[in-house]
Amino acid sequence: LPPYILVAHSFGGFPARRFALDFPQDTAGLILVDATDETLPLFLPVTTMLAAGLQFDALWRAFDVKNGSLRQPHASQTATLSAELLALPITTRQVRVKPGGLDDLPLIVISASLDASTDRVTMSQREVMTQWSTQNQYIAVESGHALHHEQPEVVIQAIRSLLIPFQKESVPAQRQIISDVPNEP
Repeated sequence: LPPYILVAHSFGGFPARRFALDFPQDTAGLILVDATDETLPLFLPVTTMLAAGLQFDALWRAFDVKNGSLRQPHASQTATLSAELLALPITTRQVRVKPGGLDDLPLIVISASLDASTDRVTMSQREVMTQWSTQNQYIAVESGHALHHEQPEVVIQAIRSLLIPFQKESVPAQRQIISDVPNEP
């Protein structure tokens, strides 16, 4: 039942932001885990390379690390990634958030980087995304892109921090429901 706390990783940040913009009454909070920022200038070269027909198996493998080893992507996964990257210019226009566009929605931006001081993606995430809401929190984590696998406790703690107001509200409601249940003979 709404409202929902949305947790989104990487490209998942796009539909999560769109949902938060379209259904603010159903969104209790937004946690963006190393999410993609639509203002990054990196996207143009990627889509240009895709349009030129280059293979992106190497790109997929870079994002698909499991237990320290790389897995070979299935052809449909590579095709899906390619299609998503080709659609990126359209997607970024659809999800653009202006500063303050999420009003006072609780927003937590978690950035992963092995060197946050020089990582342009991390710096952009902090500068751009934290301006979307008046209630924002920024967390920098020394991690690879799959930080939800490498350091899940960071994501879990972020979720728990957004649940606190709901836990306080729901306790009396739960007691009322329990007291309304008739005793069995």
